[in-house]
Amino acid sequence: MREDRSNKKLLVELEKLRQRIAELEAEAEKRLQIEEALRQSEEFSSRVLRDSPDPILVANPDTSIRYVNPALEELTGYSMSEIIGQKIPRPWWPEEVREKLEHSAKAAYRHGHKGLEYCFKKKNGERFWVQTTATPVFIDGQFRHFIDSWVDITERKKAEEDIRKFKVIADNAVYGVSIADMAGHLIYANESYARMHGYKVDELIGSDRFKLYPEDQHEFMMRRTEQIKETGSAAGELWRKKKDGTVFSTFSVATLVKDDQGKPLYIATSHFDLTERKQAEAALRTSEEKFSRAFHSNPHPMSIVTMAEGRYLDVNDSYVQTFGFSREELLGHTTIEMGIIKTERFRKELLRILGKKQQVKNLEVELYTRSGRKVEALLSADKIEIGGQTCLLTVLNDITERKKIEAALRESEQRLAQLYNEAPVGYHELDGEGRMTRVNRTELDMLGYTAEEMLGRHVWGFMIESEISRRAFAAKITGTMPPGQAFERTYIRKDGTPMPALIEDRYIKDDSGQVIGLRSTMQDITERKKMEEQLIVTGRLASIGELASGVAHELNNPLTSIIGFSELLLNKDIPDDVREDLKVIHREAQRTAQVVRNLLTFARKHETTKKPVDINQAIKSALDLRAYEQKVHNIEVVTNFDSSLPEITADIFRLQQVFVNIIINAEYFMVQAHGKGKLTITTERKGDVIRASFADDGPGIREEHLRHVFDPFFTTKEVGKGTGLGLSICHGIVTEHGGNIYVKSQLNRGATFIVDLPIK
Repeated sequence: MREDRSNKKLLVELEKLRQRIAELEAEAEKRLQIEEALRQSEEFSSRVLRDSPDPILVANPDTSIRYVNPALEELTGYSMSEIIGQKIPRPWWPEEVREKLEHSAKAAYRHGHKGLEYCFKKKNGERFWVQTTATPVFIDGQFRHFIDSWVDITERKKAEEDIRKFKVIADNAVYGVSIADMAGHLIYANESYARMHGYKVDELIGSDRFKLYPEDQHEFMMRRTEQIKETGSAAGELWRKKKDGTVFSTFSVATLVKDDQGKPLYIATSHFDLTERKQAEAALRTSEEKFSRAFHSNPHPMSIVTMAEGRYLDVNDSYVQTFGFSREELLGHTTIEMGIIKTERFRKELLRILGKKQQVKNLEVELYTRSGRKVEALLSADKIEIGGQTCLLTVLNDITERKKIEAALRESEQRLAQLYNEAPVGYHELDGEGRMTRVNRTELDMLGYTAEEMLGRHVWGFMIESEISRRAFAAKITGTMPPGQAFERTYIRKDGTPMPALIEDRYIKDDSGQVIGLRSTMQDITERKKMEEQLIVTGRLASIGELASGVAHELNNPLTSIIGFSELLLNKDIPDDVREDLKVIHREAQRTAQVVRNLLTFARKHETTKKPVDINQAIKSALDLRAYEQKVHNIEVVTNFDSSLPEITADIFRLQQVFVNIIINAEYFMVQAHGKGKLTITTERKGDVIRASFADDGPGIREEHLRHVFDPFFTTKEVGKGTGLGLSICHGIVTEHGGNIYVKSQLNRGATFIVDLPIK
């Protein structure tokens, strides 16, 4: 019993199991049917995707691409192997929109989108436009993938861009633009088209274009429409009618086109009133005729050349005459080819100026004629347009003769300035107040000033007699004392030394004859004044010489008696003590007679004659004249004479004058310094020169005085003790003999005067 219940239960379980197996088998069969259907569906979908003419891609939820069809490969230029697995951003997205697309694409793919337009970039860089539709695919409620299909709208975009560009151009065109269908209805008109007819744009759109033409033109317009249909275009003059009925003429060009649906239209451009243009053309012809007459009859050389090459397009008669070429020879050739311009430098400079300005005014140039003659001219040029080509209209102003005159004038001014500044006399001009307005170089050199230091200052500021000069100027400028007479004034040099000058004045008058100043010449008469003083001293010395000669003659007579009678007494028998006194008297009388003879020899006038001279003997004769003075003043004389010296050719009397002057000067300064002195005189031969040195132990000469010791009238002796002429005369005598005299000295260590005389 218990077994039976167990078997029944087992049978029930087995039945359930068979039923479950049957269900599973049914489900498996159903699944197989579903999978087969799905496989067939996927195969169908794959075929559809592959064969679709539109580009399609399939992507996973993570945006990675799992499939692209051949159409997309062909459009983008990328192969499937280059695209599969690629995620956002896509390789065909342009760099400038990648970030923007990345944010919007993920959401759009999950939720789908339709009709979005994008500009993409092919592998070769070419841009293209697509309209995209993204469809998400859900399986069992889960987002499995999405399908993105494209439509290539590149051509449409280009057409839209062309239309946009056309509209921008047409809307802003200064001429009329209209579009009409073949029935004659206006579908577009720009502002210029509406304005030329007296309408607003809104009034024209949709209206019959025939209302814009006079009635007698309607038949012609119908024939013209047929012509456009047959040939595709028409052009010519058309009479039109404004809103107010006014008739006017235009030039119109019409072209047959088709819209995006293939419907024929024609576009027409209408240019403004030809009446005004004809009037303008007539005025232009008149202007051109006037220009041509003015161009060819102009006395100045004129040309028209191309700006790029400088090639002649036209020249006037004056240009032909100036340069010696015929008009035919010039036309078509460049200025360089004809040799009128030698180098490109001038053209480059001209183009540089024209690059900054539209014209050139008075540019100085050098041009050359056919014969090679140089023409200096001022060139002016303006840019002009001829046949769409930029040209230059040039005008030349020949300044060759003017340049010659200017050069001659400059040369004359330079010569005048040279004469003015190098004149042998000083020159200055004064204004009505006595101020210096001009002064030449000679006067500046005389006084040692610069022009800046003199100009603008009163002339009496440079004179010693300033008050006298001021009154004299006032008298002359007012006419109280007429100018023209030479007078002496003492000027002050910049270094403070006086300069005697001879001045001669002349009036400066304005155009009305009014005296406005003085012009004066100045001569430095310093040397003349010195010569005058020297002549006075020389005359005084001559008088002294005459007096000395007379005194010597007067002394000779008693000396002769003393010598004679003393000799007679010495021959007599007289006491010894008296005899000794007589010997002293006789000896001193003879010495005195010798001094008198030397004095007569020195003071006597001699003709300048040069003979062989013993230099030692000449110095001894000078010492004999000074023997008494030297003894009285305790001056020791030491002589170192070279006895083998040859004779020289000289004037002995003049050399004695030199030696006496040197000895007297040495004696004076030694006595002044210490009441006595020592004079050492040495003669020796130095090559072709005999040198005589006179060395004293006096106070010496200051360094600043050394360069002046031989200047006339220069002396360091007390007033009344010297004239300053002695050493100056010595210098002249030695120089006349071809020799040289100079001095060496140090302060407080004496001075040595050296005379070098050539052996001849």
